[in-house]
Order: sequence, then structure tokens, then C-alpha cells
Amino acid sequence: MRIENFIFMTKLKSLLYIFYSLLFLQFLSFCASPQDFYEQGKIEFFNENYEKAVFYFNRALQVNPNYQEVYYELARLYYEIDNYYYAKLNIERAIKYAGSNRELLLFSADVDAKLKNYALAEAKYKQVLNKDPLNLRALSNLAELYLDNQKFVQADKFLSDIMKSYPDNFKVLDLRARFYEEA
Repeated sequence: MRIENFIFMTKLKSLLYIFYSLLFLQFLSFCASPQDFYEQGKIEFFNENYEKAVFYFNRALQVNPNYQEVYYELARLYYEIDNYYYAKLNIERAIKYAGSNRELLLFSADVDAKLKNYALAEAKYKQVLNKDPLNLRALSNLAELYLDNQKFVQADKFLSDIMKSYPDNFKVLDLRARFYEEA
């Protein structure tokens, strides 16, 4: 009787081991990677489900705290909902992990302009223009920054430069019209 119980218990342990192993593997298949959370967050962000997007982006960061694309998307999300403080925090983290590329630098300057850190925004736009003198976004945003601060001489210089390279751009034409109204 004891041998039969022993054999039965051994088989039961083996079956339980197999069952729990399969259950664990099934659980792992349902676990999402940081990339999955990131992609789901982008979908929710596109659909303007901002709370869900933040949830998925934060889940991606829990798995991989150095995921610079997630920080960039969080910065864009917070910028879109006018929470510039959190946009600034996240764009700085994206720059920390990715290095300072042109897109991140331009976006960081845009956030600084919204936070009224005009000198910092101006420096970042000029940093981009040093590498790419015909960058339309940097030129037009810098001209707009000068208009906002009533620096009409500098605004006129940048608008003239932009008009030479981009004479049919609507934003440039709009800024030029604004310049004539305000100057």
C-alpha cells in the first residue's frame, strides 16, 4: 500500500509540475513587452484617450525605464493637453537617454517657449540653426518668439530669411502678416 501511495504521489507531483509549468508559460505569453505597451499607448494617444495612453506609457517605463521613445511620446501628450511642466520633464528624460537630436531639441525649445523660458528656447532654436541654417521649423518658431516678445528687428531679419527660402509657406506668410500688423 505504501509503495502504491508513493508511486501515486510521485505521478501527482509530476503532473502538478507539468500543469504549473504550462500555466507559467501561458502567463508569460500574456505578459506584454515594453514595446507592446508603447504601441498600445500610441494607439490610445492617437485616439485621444490620454489617461489610457499615460497608463500604457507608464507600464512600458516600469519594464524599461530607459525607453526614450516613451518619454518623447509622454512629452508630446502632455504638450497637447497643455501640461507643459510634465512635457518639459519628459522631453528632458528623452534627451538624457537618446542624446540631443534635432527633433528633440526643437520640441524642447517649443516647450520652453510655452513655459516662457524665452532665452532658453531661443538658444535651442539657434543651436538647431547652427547645424541646419534652413530649418523651417526653427526659423519660423524663432521669428514667432521674437514677435511674441516684440523684438521686431530680429523678427524681420528671420522672416526675410525665411521668405527667401520658403516664399509660399503658409505659416511664414501668416507670420509676415502678423509682423506688419504689430510692428
